[in-house]
Amino acid sequence: MDNETPSQGSHPRTSLIRRGPDPVPARGELVWNEEGGVTNAASQPPRATAQDLDPEPLPHSVTEETPVEVIDATAGALASELARRRTEAFERLDAEMRTRRAELMQSMELQRAEAERRLGEELRLEREAMARRRAESDRLWSAEQPQNLAERLNRALTVELVETRRRYEAAEVRLHAEFEGRRREEAERLETWRRSERQRIEAELASEEQRFSDRLLGQLKEFEFQLGERQKEQEQRLVQWWDEAEQLARQRVAALLDETLSKKSLAGS
Repeated sequence: MDNETPSQGSHPRTSLIRRGPDPVPARGELVWNEEGGVTNAASQPPRATAQDLDPEPLPHSVTEETPVEVIDATAGALASELARRRTEAFERLDAEMRTRRAELMQSMELQRAEAERRLGEELRLEREAMARRRAESDRLWSAEQPQNLAERLNRALTVELVETRRRYEAAEVRLHAEFEGRRREEAERLETWRRSERQRIEAELASEEQRFSDRLLGQLKEFEFQLGERQKEQEQRLVQWWDEAEQLARQRVAALLDETLSKKSLAGS
């Protein structure tokens, strides 16, 4: 949409008063003047224009009243408002993302603390079980059991220690994998929500801009229609003034001719 006024369009405006040049009398030819006398064509005074015949001065052209500045100011204000709303929306989105991220980190820390607590509980139970078995083996050893029983107990304790360590490592790996999976899922969910919010905000801003553009276009069409109506009215007034001026000129010329003929007839008699 351009900001040209109708007076700057591609079609030039033609005046309704301009009806072509008047015939120029030859040099030395007698012509009638405004006072009813006969003058030479070389010393002919300037003839009257349409402005001299108008009963009142023409009003200002309607094209000088175009509210282009008002339309530009309205467009600038609405563009600033849209930019401010966009900035506020993105600031709210960033603040909510920071809040979600803080909540996610707090939840992760709580899960980590809970996992460490469970792991510590399992280690405590394992140590208590090992202590009970060691006490039982010591009791059996103190009762002077055979040597092979002590060896079997030692091997059993060694196997139990290895199995406990293996279970501990497996539990730690499983806990780490579960923690990473939850963190990744939460990050993906947060990213999906951020993209959807950004798309929603952009869609709202685009619809707001489209509504503003449609409203501005409607106002421009209405203004152009009013401008055309006023231009038609001015053209009709100009045609009416021209007809009145032409009729007045014909009456004055006829009066001058009658007066001249009467003078000639009196002079001849």
